[in-house]
Amino acid sequence: MAGKIKRQPVIKRGNRGTLGVLGKTHRSKSRTPAKRINPHDRNMDYKKREQLNASIAKLEKEELSNWTDAKTPLEVKGKKKELKRLRAKMSLKMNKKN
Repeated sequence: MAGKIKRQPVIKRGNRGTLGVLGKTHRSKSRTPAKRINPHDRNMDYKKREQLNASIAKLEKEELSNWTDAKTPLEVKGKKKELKRLRAKMSLKMNKKN
């Protein structure tokens, strides 16, 4: 008859904290998982998406008019970059899995 099977301590270096000198691995205690309430408000998602769509539409309208409202080439470059960033943000939102 063989001896008892026991858990092997995992030897660790550095500060061992509450795990003792040998650095035994932490063993989780059995407990009933509490269901957390999701405080996420979905209406805010739709509002933010509408705002994002509005800002994209505004910049696209300026793009179609060949950036006539912009005074400097640097401003044109900034608006192009902003439009690209907003489009990427919208595509991420559309592809996100909830």
